Amino acid sequence: MNKESNFVVKIPKKIYEIYTPILVPDNLVLDGNGATFVSHLSNDQAVFEIKSKSNINISNLNIIADGKFVSGDENLLSCGFSNSNTAINIDNSKNVKIYNVKIHGFGCGINIGSGYNKLVSNIYVGNSQFSQLGQSAIRVVYAKNIIIENNQIESILGNQTKCVKNWLDNSKFADGIYLENVESVIISKNFISNVKRIAIAFDNRANSLGVIPLPNHDILVNNNKIYNFNSCRGTENNAAIWVEPWQESTFAGIVNIDIKNNVIDNYGAVGCKKNQYGIFSGANKSIIENNSIKNINTNGKRSFGIRCAFGECLIINNNISNVNNGILLMDIQNSSNITIKNVINSNERDVIYEK
Repeated sequence: MNKESNFVVKIPKKIYEIYTPILVPDNLVLDGNGATFVSHLSNDQAVFEIKSKSNINISNLNIIADGKFVSGDENLLSCGFSNSNTAINIDNSKNVKIYNVKIHGFGCGINIGSGYNKLVSNIYVGNSQFSQLGQSAIRVVYAKNIIIENNQIESILGNQTKCVKNWLDNSKFADGIYLENVESVIISKNFISNVKRIAIAFDNRANSLGVIPLPNHDILVNNNKIYNFNSCRGTENNAAIWVEPWQESTFAGIVNIDIKNNVIDNYGAVGCKKNQYGIFSGANKSIIENNSIKNINTNGKRSFGIRCAFGECLIINNNISNVNNGILLMDIQNSSNITIKNVINSNERDVIYEK
């Protein structure tokens, strides 16, 4: 950022009631100075809108909404999470730094990116706290050069949905950090607890032409601490770290990922009858190394410390304990899986090979 062109704003420390979105200009350095912004926005809006901008720095700010998880008895119009707004929305922008913020009560904490013709780049989110949110604390779509580090994420409870029969199964999306079609990403030193689907999720999606515009590529997930991921709503499985394959037999959507030095412990999570994993990787090349994985749902139908499928996996020096099964390797034509030097203490089988 060019300091000579920055517009520096330091907000007096007090409570501000927000009724309309704040449109952020280029070259803004916003020091919240511990101020609190309380959202009263209409549905599907953001407190801070950063659209087609660059060189933004937002810090030292509390952004609060009134969202909570509700049932049909409490809210006849919508079930699941009661708030559908976002604290900070970053769209078609670059060089944005968000740090030392506290976000509570929104459907989404920070949304980065929106569509496949609007690339977002050079985004940093760090040293921030996220609590009692709906679908995601941090959501990233079609972006590159992203760093997410040293954040505390707790209680991601489920998306908003219509109050219809079996509504709870429809409120099934609840991820600490969700990423889709991203490149050059570091997710490091985050604490994530009590998410109702996946702590760190990577997905991929094709555009209207059936083409993946930006395959997930060059990703590092390391030194995160993940606890208590559970619920098994609808058709969804649970995992601490999930890397979605592309159509399960091709690798166009997921390229290289390193998953290292993470602590995963699901002690105390609510058991269920669906699949649960410490780490699931469907990338074409995965390095899964030096992770500690404990207490993966022993009531699960298919529960594993690590599942590596459809690609090449190097699984080395992981410590896996108190799980139904240690490692599941699913091999297909033209792929290979390797396991070496892992310490496994499972209830059933340590390593399973399936075609």
